[in-house]
Order: sequence, then C-alpha cells, then structure tokens
Amino acid sequence: MFNLLGKSLVEYLSDPLIIIGLVLLAIGFATVILAKRITRVARQSNEIESDDGIYITIRVIGIIVLVIGFCLCGWFVIDYILSKK
Repeated sequence: MFNLLGKSLVEYLSDPLIIIGLVLLAIGFATVILAKRITRVARQSNEIESDDGIYITIRVIGIIVLVIGFCLCGWFVIDYILSKK
C-alpha cells in the first residue's frame, strides 16, 4: 500500500526526521492539553484563571513545539518531492 508520496507507511515512518517530528507533535499536543493541570501543580491551587502567566507561557511553549513538529514533517515531504525531480 502506497501513500501520496509513493512510499509505504513503514518507509515513511522509518525516517528519523519524521520520527522526531511526530515525537515533537505528541509532546506539544500533550503540553497544550495539560497546561492547566501543570499550572495547578505549579501554583498549588485549584483556581487557575485563563490569564495566568504560567498557564499562558506553558500553552505558548506547547504551540511552538507543535509548529516545530509540523515544520519538520513538512520539511521531509518537501525535500522528498524536490529530490524526485
């Protein structure tokens, strides 16, 4: 079974750049989802406002990690397409 790049899923996922990109995507997604819980632990309080500095910082870090993961996966696809020409 081939995907749009003409490679099987196993070949696609075996590339180190894709592995790193997917790991960064998972870490960024988990950071964004768990930002409120991490802030509760840091503040040692159950009441966390949406404009809390630590909460916003953790979410921004998670979003940055997500963007880096997307860029790495996209970089691999673009590099693969350009190398085929």
